[in-house]
Amino acid sequence: MKTLTCCLLLFISAASATGQEISLSHGERQLAKILNDRPSMAGILPKDDVVTRWVIRRLDFGVAGETVAWDSTEPDGGMAQHVPGSARTPSLVRVSGSQTMTGRDKWYLLVFELHNLMHPRTVAELRHLATVVHIDRDEFADAILDYEYERLARTNRFFLRYPLPHATIENAPLYSRYLLLKTELFKRDARAQMIKHQDDSEYGKMVRETYATWYDQIRAYSILYPEKPAEPGIAPKDAAPFVFKSMSTARPR
Repeated sequence: MKTLTCCLLLFISAASATGQEISLSHGERQLAKILNDRPSMAGILPKDDVVTRWVIRRLDFGVAGETVAWDSTEPDGGMAQHVPGSARTPSLVRVSGSQTMTGRDKWYLLVFELHNLMHPRTVAELRHLATVVHIDRDEFADAILDYEYERLARTNRFFLRYPLPHATIENAPLYSRYLLLKTELFKRDARAQMIKHQDDSEYGKMVRETYATWYDQIRAYSILYPEKPAEPGIAPKDAAPFVFKSMSTARPR
């Protein structure tokens, strides 16, 4: 009888745990995976914090109603990355597990990549530039860099409104350094200056060449399949390395 009671309790416990998991949204499950895979991010933000809820909402709905999935793989050549999705696959986000980077900096990178997700219209516009307007590879790369720097400004404005608690230059050096840019990058001339200096480092050159490679792929696809102009101008696996439930349920700041 005791054995039966013990088994019954274990069954009830397992069923309860399964029920709790099912009740979580996609975004909540993905964030739980992120915090499990990147433990230095855990404990920095409460579950009901406005930043936490925004991240969950973006993982749930992306920028056009699509889900966004966490991928624990190390980013290709950078600190963080997003991989645009398609009609068949969700977008992916990655943040490095590097022990030299703090948990607060990883939160900043996660929010940046979720701001940096490309709407399908943006991808379509880039395809149009490459295949109809016929801009060249450098102009194509510049267009993506301009987009990313503008998204960096959005990320900074977000954190100026909802700063990470107890962040200092010591425990969040990257976050602190990038917030000094504030929202200046909303100005096109400021973004143009950053793009101008993109090739000042080997990493910057690698990023530009990555975007130029995407251009080559779009052009090649349009030549092979001219009757399918809407087929994926999806970025290659490493297309966006980092160059460097509703909000109403969130705890007010």
